[in-house]
Amino acid sequence: MRDLIRTAILVLGLAVAATVAATVTLAVTADNEATARIHHHHPPPPPPPPPNLTLSFVPQMPSIPADTPLGTTVATVTAAWSDGSPFTGTLGFATPYLDDGGTFALSCTACATANLVVHPLGLGVSGDGGSVQKVTVEAVQ
Repeated sequence: MRDLIRTAILVLGLAVAATVAATVTLAVTADNEATARIHHHHPPPPPPPPPNLTLSFVPQMPSIPADTPLGTTVATVTAAWSDGSPFTGTLGFATPYLDDGGTFALSCTACATANLVVHPLGLGVSGDGGSVQKVTVEAVQ
């Protein structure tokens, strides 16, 4: 009885390799008849890619009047994992724009979803009429 192993390697693009193996078992009977059995061996599938952490704003480009009251929601910020796993980290302001000098605040920092609001204890946006204000929000887990 003899075993023969065949391996094929397929390389695509960025050196992504796939391997297929088959074992052929030959059995020879007393009257010299050969029977063959082929057993395919499939390697386990590759692990899934690591999930990505995403951050979204709704609306993406909010527009508010200069007389918007303190505490008003400007946008909703949501952190999510691309594989559907729950986000259990924190949201906060980061460089380069932070919270626009204290103009804005987040309603929750230990949540997957928070409201971006005109800071309830700040000076408001009355002096910013006709301008574009920027904030940078960061999700960390």
